[in-house]
Amino acid sequence: MFTLPCKISALNNKTALSDIFGCFRLSSGAANKAICCIEENIMKRFIVVIPARYASLRLPGKPLRLIAGEPMIQHVYRLALQSQADEVWIATDDKRIEAAARSFGANVCMTSANHHSGTERLAEVCELQSWPDDLAVVNLQGDEPLLPPVLIDECAALLNDDSVGMATLASPMDTDEEFRNPNVAKIITDQDDNALYFSRAPIPH
Repeated sequence: MFTLPCKISALNNKTALSDIFGCFRLSSGAANKAICCIEENIMKRFIVVIPARYASLRLPGKPLRLIAGEPMIQHVYRLALQSQADEVWIATDDKRIEAAARSFGANVCMTSANHHSGTERLAEVCELQSWPDDLAVVNLQGDEPLLPPVLIDECAALLNDDSVGMATLASPMDTDEEFRNPNVAKIITDQDDNALYFSRAPIPH
């Protein structure tokens, strides 16, 4: 199972999402259950994996760009540690990112350089670490240094429902500019809040 958090501020089923793939369940009812699980501390065990690659086309070396004197990936790792995750890992194919991550004490898993997405990299980590199939794994994007840690917990808690195989968080779009921005992924859901499809174009499309 993979939980894919997004660039968001809150759970909502009228949404703009970041780069995610697959079939997800977005449910206000599930969200309420997730919050209850967090408050009552009955969440299932989960692990956070932060995919990080150096060879970004838009901003090469992004994980190592300094923010307040520290690499971005360190900020993301630190906020992940503030969640209820049992473990936090950084997954990379670059020795420079590995060295930086190990310098601040992170768990690092070296992966193939041939992955097309962070989700593929995360899947390899699961195989390399021999994690059980019923373990929830949160895919935390490496360029989210300001993401509130509670959102990681909320996303993971959605998988306390055994009928949910994958989950994500989402937020409302506030402007027409966002709606038309190809850098903002959008989602269509059915009346039961199951995701039907995602698109970078204005949708329905």
